[in-house]
Amino acid sequence: MDFRRERSDVDIRFIRTGGLIHDRFIVIDYGTEDETIYHSGASEKDAGKKLMMISKFEDEIVKTVMKNVMERLMGNEELKLK
Repeated sequence: MDFRRERSDVDIRFIRTGGLIHDRFIVIDYGTEDETIYHSGASEKDAGKKLMMISKFEDEIVKTVMKNVMERLMGNEELKLK
């Protein structure tokens, strides 16, 4: 990935969901005070082809639920990209 080559200081990981979820979620600063979670309604590879949306989770209940899901997923195998 070009981004990883250019920004080796940024830790990016893709975690297999094991069928738990279908949609894409972007988690920034995972496990820190600044943690932010976004939901993507489509695959990023399709961005720009059709209307899509990326939404930031603001509601505390939703953020708590997603944090529990993320904790569960962190034990899964990391997806290796070519």
